[in-house]
Amino acid sequence: MVNKIKSIIFKYKKSLLYILFSCLTASIETAAGLICLNCFGFNDVLSNTVGIIFGAVIHYTLVTGKVFDSRKNAKTALVYLATFIIGLLLQNGILYVCDSILLRFLNMNLAYLISKVLSLGISFFFIYQLRKKLYSVLGSEKNE
Repeated sequence: MVNKIKSIIFKYKKSLLYILFSCLTASIETAAGLICLNCFGFNDVLSNTVGIIFGAVIHYTLVTGKVFDSRKNAKTALVYLATFIIGLLLQNGILYVCDSILLRFLNMNLAYLISKVLSLGISFFFIYQLRKKLYSVLGSEKNE
C-alpha cells in the first residue's frame, strides 16, 4: 500500500507540487485581498487584483523551476506574464459576477471568500494546462 502511494505521488509529483504551491499563494492572495477590502476600502475586484499580483511573484518563483523544469529567464517570464494576465482577467471576471450575486445574500467577507474560491478553482485548471503547453512548446527545460 505504501509503495502504491509512493508511486502515485511520484507519477503526479509535478501536478501535486503545482497544487501545493497554488494553494500557498492562493492563501496569500486571499489574505492580501481581504486586507485591501477591509483596511483600505478597496472594491472587490481591486482587492483581488492586488492579491493576485502579490501572489504571482511568489508563484512564478516556485513553479517555474520546480514544476515545469524551466529556467527562469525572459522567455519563461513572458509565458508566465501572458498566462498571468489571462488568469487575472478570468479570475476577476468570475469574482465580479459571483460577488455581485452573493452580496445580495451574504456579508462582504463571506461573499468575497466564496467568490475567490470559485475564481481560483476555475482558473487553476485552465492556466495550469496552458502554462504546461506553452513551456513545452518553448522548450526551455533546465536539462538542455
